[in-house]
Amino acid sequence: MKKRLAQSQAGFTFIELMVVIVIIGVLSVAGMVTFQRAGYSARNGKRAADQSTIQQALELYKADTGGYPVYPNSNDLNVLAGYYINMNQDLVSASYLNQTINDPKYVNGQVISFTVRKYLYTGTTTTYVLCYLEEPALIPIVCKYNP
Repeated sequence: MKKRLAQSQAGFTFIELMVVIVIIGVLSVAGMVTFQRAGYSARNGKRAADQSTIQQALELYKADTGGYPVYPNSNDLNVLAGYYINMNQDLVSASYLNQTINDPKYVNGQVISFTVRKYLYTGTTTTYVLCYLEEPALIPIVCKYNP
């Protein structure tokens, strides 16, 4: 004789468990995306504030020296990133900035390239362009020009 299982046995079916696991997974992914976007927004806000600080330092530099730090234009974004580092160090050594301003996502000591150092600078004695790269994409690049 076969034993029959009681119809009233408690428990969840495999399908019910799978549905719950899928729902939890979808909610987790949505939460991670939101958290990541909040990080992008915070770092982009810091970059915009840094850009304004550097712009003020450049104006003070020009008022004292008669011109902006000179670094010729280039089509190579890595060269422009290097110019930013040199210009930034010029402003720190001349006491227009208290410290070197680095991209909020990256720490000192990393390889210097446009993908790592997201600030750009080029300038003549009468004009300059100061840009930063917003996250998460390579575009848009946000630039400020001298007034």
